[in-house]
Amino acid sequence: MKDYIDKLKHFFQVQLWQETTEGASKLKRLTRHAGRVTYVMARQLSTGELNLRAMSLVFTTLLSLVPLIAVAFSVLKAFGVHNQIEPVLLNFMAPLGEKAGEMTSGIIGFVENVKVG
Repeated sequence: MKDYIDKLKHFFQVQLWQETTEGASKLKRLTRHAGRVTYVMARQLSTGELNLRAMSLVFTTLLSLVPLIAVAFSVLKAFGVHNQIEPVLLNFMAPLGEKAGEMTSGIIGFVENVKVG
């Protein structure tokens, strides 16, 4: 039994990554890719790193959305439309909870300080 476990461990840690799928059939490439993804996902989930990576992606996305929205609002200010879009922004930020109002007012404050001329 120990020999079987060692072979299985060797397969997932070494063979799965060393074998190339160049020239292999499409089914074999797909199976190998699915095996690699499944192994990495199971390893990340068991160590708790998957949740950490997901949280970092959410944080990075939110941090990158704020400047994008501010630039879009500053462009809209040139056309005089920015006051009408404030409720849409507040609804968009609603999943953030009580911080949504703070972020929306910060973005609107930033946009109002921008000199379009």
